[in-house]
Amino acid sequence: MTNLHPVMQQALAPFTPPRPSINDDDVYIIDIRSRQIVSHVGAMSAWRHSKVAVPVGCAVVSGLQAKGLL
Repeated sequence: MTNLHPVMQQALAPFTPPRPSINDDDVYIIDIRSRQIVSHVGAMSAWRHSKVAVPVGCAVVSGLQAKGLL
């Protein structure tokens, strides 16, 4: 909504859903069907060393991929 006039942004703000802040370099677990973020894992390098269980029906994506899916 950055290309809208500020008055229009203010008028539409109560009706727009909140967008989570997504860091491009972090790892996220998302629900594939609903395309919602289930959890924020952290930095990519930290995720590779930790053992995080991914629930069935979810996927591990980078922040950049998450922005494209949401």
